[in-house]
Amino acid sequence: NNNNYWRDTHIKIIGPAVANLQRHFVTKWNYCSPEFLEVNNLFFPNLDNPALPKNNELAQIMAGGPDYKRSYILLSFFKIITQAKEKLYITTPYFIPNETIIIALKQAALGGVDVRLIIPEESDSIVITAASKYYLRTLLSAGVKVYLYEKGFVHAKTIVADTFLSVIGSANMDIRSFDLNYEINAIIYGDIFGKEMEELFYDDLKQCNQIVYSDWEKISNWKKLGYSVARLLSYFL
Repeated sequence: NNNNYWRDTHIKIIGPAVANLQRHFVTKWNYCSPEFLEVNNLFFPNLDNPALPKNNELAQIMAGGPDYKRSYILLSFFKIITQAKEKLYITTPYFIPNETIIIALKQAALGGVDVRLIIPEESDSIVITAASKYYLRTLLSAGVKVYLYEKGFVHAKTIVADTFLSVIGSANMDIRSFDLNYEINAIIYGDIFGKEMEELFYDDLKQCNQIVYSDWEKISNWKKLGYSVARLLSYFL
């Protein structure tokens, strides 16, 4: 039953980058909990492991939330989108972007970047599903290729840019992840991992139905009105 199928992407990190994950865990815990965690060797043991493969791929941890003065998740997404030269593949289950992300995606597509976006045909929220489709018209008109995932619910939150930079994490491409929710992403630099991520994206495309601008024009005005209303409601979810 496709309605019960859940498609996600996770990553296991070993080595020194784990210390940054742990740092974010401790700071978030101390921000939210009355129980204060002391920073000591129990939480931060020696993570240098000479047995790790030396493939020159780097991991960067990017976090965001209401305890930060700036929207670091938004800023990192914007930088990645605007710096892409050839390919930009994005998968997100909840697509409620702000104007900054919309402009960046349109600029990339109009500048000749192969921008592809996978979102669910149906998510676990009727309102979010409808609100996401509100933004398709402007993206399609700029040349962004949009694919609706039909084999259940795609919950993966990933980006692959130019085969070299990959993002896997908890942050959706929506306003809640930019400003309200505690989120964390792993940014991986390197072609080896990037190629694996691209292959996963291509596999997911096999389970998608591409929507083009002419498809949007065929949607009834009542449905488009529903998308607009859902977009307004999504800000309160």
